[in-house]
Amino acid sequence: MAHLLDQLSAMTVVVADTGEIDAIRQFTPQDATTNPSLILAAAQIPAYNELIDRSLRESRQVIGREAAAEEVVKEALDEISVTFGKEILKIVPAGSPRRWMPASVTTPQPRLKRPTS
Repeated sequence: MAHLLDQLSAMTVVVADTGEIDAIRQFTPQDATTNPSLILAAAQIPAYNELIDRSLRESRQVIGREAAAEEVVKEALDEISVTFGKEILKIVPAGSPRRWMPASVTTPQPRLKRPTS
């Protein structure tokens, strides 16, 4: 008897709804989606420490060396989501998640400044 995932794949498009990049690699879905709570859960997995470190370095570079640690963390929260998203896009088949995105999403945009309180 075929594996259940193989059976499902024959009848429908398999989509991953997770931030766990290793799980996406393991199950090779045709598309992927995630949300902030799933990224937060995945970010706590030690295997993804390098992605967190990369996001913090990028955030420090974006807002400047003189910025307070709290400001780096605020910027890094957004950057972590972007970093995980880029890694997910390396796994799902080319074009899958982008086929429905408007040009404004796939065209590089200038970074927006986070409002200060």
